[in-house]
Formats: sequence, C-alpha cells, structure tokens
Amino acid sequence: MWFGYMQGENFGKRIELLRKNAKLSQSEFASLVGITQSALIKIENGETLVDFALLKRIATAMRCDISWLMYGTETVMDHRR
Repeated sequence: MWFGYMQGENFGKRIELLRKNAKLSQSEFASLVGITQSALIKIENGETLVDFALLKRIATAMRCDISWLMYGTETVMDHRR
C-alpha cells in the first residue's frame, strides 16, 4: 500500500527533521532504513510516495511514532538507541 495522501512537503520535512535531529547524513539515514540516498532526497523533497513497509522501517529504526511520520501528530520519541 502506498501512502500518497501523507506525502508532500510536510511529510518530507518531518523525515528531514527526524534525520537531522538524529545527526545523520542523508547517506547514513538512507542506509539505516534500506533505501538509496537519491530515494531519500526525493522523499524529503516530497517527490515520491512511501509504502507502509518503508514507513515502518523508518519508525522502527528511529524509534518514533508512525502517526507522527504520517500526520504530524504525537511527538518524536528517542531518535537513537
């Protein structure tokens, strides 16, 4: 399932905020969640859709709430272990 309705600038900005708060480069973050850096750039710029599997990998790797990633609700939890 693709999550296009949560896409766009706000979703991409939340991903970028999450990455920067964790002090990760785009390359490090992309590697952590199993995508390419170019794919991450497109996500952060709101240019591509994200499927649930990737959404779940991001939330798990960064220890954050899926609702926050999707809609901006809830708060970001501890970013790194």
